[in-house]
Amino acid sequence: MPDYQRMYTTLFNQITSTIEQLKLVQQRTEEMYIKSDETFVKMQIGIKNKVTSNFRKNLQYSLLHTST
Repeated sequence: MPDYQRMYTTLFNQITSTIEQLKLVQQRTEEMYIKSDETFVKMQIGIKNKVTSNFRKNLQYSLLHTST
């Protein structure tokens, strides 16, 4: 008869170990991405565009809905 507890424990431990390894690799690659010079520029441009876009939308809404 198979030793199900041993099989389960082996599988569980290996899956847990693999998940931890994947988390570490993900963290390393995220750090690499964050540290790259190109990333900072892209983030700044994206933030500026989003702020500008939101400002324009709010201004347009204000102009359309302002009673004079």
